[in-house]
Amino acid sequence: MLMALRKVTYMPFAHIVDQWRWHVFSDGVEDITARWWELRLQYQGIVPPVPRSERNFDPASKYHIAADSLYVKYFVSIALQFQLFQSLCDISGHTGELHTCDIYRSREAGRLLSDVLSMGSSRPWQDVIRQMTRGRVNRVDAGAMLKYFEPLNAWLKRQNKRQSVIGWITNRDDKGIFHFVSALFAEWYQNSAEKIKLWSLFPLLFVCKAFIY
Repeated sequence: MLMALRKVTYMPFAHIVDQWRWHVFSDGVEDITARWWELRLQYQGIVPPVPRSERNFDPASKYHIAADSLYVKYFVSIALQFQLFQSLCDISGHTGELHTCDIYRSREAGRLLSDVLSMGSSRPWQDVIRQMTRGRVNRVDAGAMLKYFEPLNAWLKRQNKRQSVIGWITNRDDKGIFHFVSALFAEWYQNSAEKIKLWSLFPLLFVCKAFIY
């Protein structure tokens, strides 16, 4: 769960930064702040704490936008990280679920990692992936990431069957967000021995928003 909060929840943001940038290049600068928050709501399920206007230009708070630096590389790097990890686990002789793999003291994994990293940018990325996967593929593949989180995915599916609302309301209505949070914690609230008041959950909501941002 902790690894998913670090990696999976970051991917939507890593995706929308350049998606927003490409939107500006193709459609112009009209309503660019509004478009930014539309993407954040669509992919991350978050809304600004106060009303925003085009004078705010919130996207520029991200360095990579102000400095015209590509961001999609961070999105791709996460998938590559798990793809490389799976290859290291395979060559080390690991058996069992991927998230339980430990390559500590594996000389074979160490050699493969050294060979891959030593190439740097001297070779095309397709060659690097081919070397990394020992000739199996020469493209980015998110299959390793899905395999790593499959136990968590199965657990979440079981938990979601108990919930009346899955996901979030994309109408930029704070009441819609409140409804989602209420439904998400409804069972916990009903089963709590202390009957915790719903308003006590708002600090948790704000922490979650800040973490994703």
